Amino acid sequence: MEDAIEKGVLAKQKAQEKILGDYLLEKDASHEANLEIEAPSSCSFVPIICMIDNYDEISKDVHPRRICRVVITKLYSYIGKVLYVNLGKTSMLFVICAENKGLGTIDVLNECQQLLLQSQISTSYIIGKAQSSIMDVKESYYEMQRLMFMSVCFDDGSIVSGPIKEDNVNYPASEVTALIGCINSDSREKIAGLLEKAFENLEGKKSPLVPLYILQMVLSIIIHITSINGDKDMLDYQDAIDKIGESPNLSTAKKLLHLLCFDACDYMKARQKPNLELDITKYMNENFSNPDLSLTYISDIFGYSPKYMGRVFNNCTGLFFTQFLTDIRMKKAQELVMNTDMTNLQISEAVGILNEKQFYRLFRKQFGISPSVMRKSENMPDDVVTP
Repeated sequence: MEDAIEKGVLAKQKAQEKILGDYLLEKDASHEANLEIEAPSSCSFVPIICMIDNYDEISKDVHPRRICRVVITKLYSYIGKVLYVNLGKTSMLFVICAENKGLGTIDVLNECQQLLLQSQISTSYIIGKAQSSIMDVKESYYEMQRLMFMSVCFDDGSIVSGPIKEDNVNYPASEVTALIGCINSDSREKIAGLLEKAFENLEGKKSPLVPLYILQMVLSIIIHITSINGDKDMLDYQDAIDKIGESPNLSTAKKLLHLLCFDACDYMKARQKPNLELDITKYMNENFSNPDLSLTYISDIFGYSPKYMGRVFNNCTGLFFTQFLTDIRMKKAQELVMNTDMTNLQISEAVGILNEKQFYRLFRKQFGISPSVMRKSENMPDDVVTP
């Protein structure tokens, strides 16, 4: 009986969270009339946005949002009911429904941060204005969204509460213009210096203009690349735009901009070498026996970043680097199996694979049979039929 009651309570809370989420995120205006939360008349509703600072660094085996929900709900459970709304892969909204208006919210969130760090999860929080009605939480949420948009302005582990004084910020126009020139000339050291100078102007400033200026810098670089290459458009760089736009802090945004600029340098340099794809595939066909051959190794040889080389290679061959290299090695291995008396180990080493078991596995995956069976079938008289 108790289990059935508990399941009923959980189901009702889940339904309330769904309605609250649709109402706040404006997915369905009709939910406004259905938004009823059972609470004492003296109850206050405190909205808190939790943001995961290091989402991309967390192991795939860890489920950070789930862990955050468990920890926050547990720590606030003694105060009152906790409603949860998912805002995206790196952020979530909690609404604390409690009679006690003096919640000691910051102290509790400090404790949440310490517990979550034990799971290698770094979190920041935005505390909204407490409301006497669940309906009025939307008013608090609008201001919280503004602060969340400015999250790049705050350090990891920040707890932001209430309105903040906004700073004056200037767009680093001269640095961006110089960046474009350095990309054209592949001046990477100058690029690093220019980015440092550009971000010095933004460091410590609290303003919605900061994320807008960072995005403007990104778009300026991408527009320059796409204006030169008619085969590319903004959609080709959507992943870079999203990642930089969602940066949890200035340090991460600057690092990603470094990568974007260096990737642009690789592209501009490659334009001066129209036969780059042919040179790469020729090198691989001539050096497949080198066990150290890898995308990083090739990138160092030709002077490009691994990310750029991987994209160039995929565009040229339609395959990933490892697939293409394995095909070369297996075709050579097939030739050696059928035309020599070399052992599997000797053939494996001859094609650049030092692990015999790995060679056997790759060969069987490529041809559907083992090297021994292939050799036996090759040497079998034509009039002999195998069962």
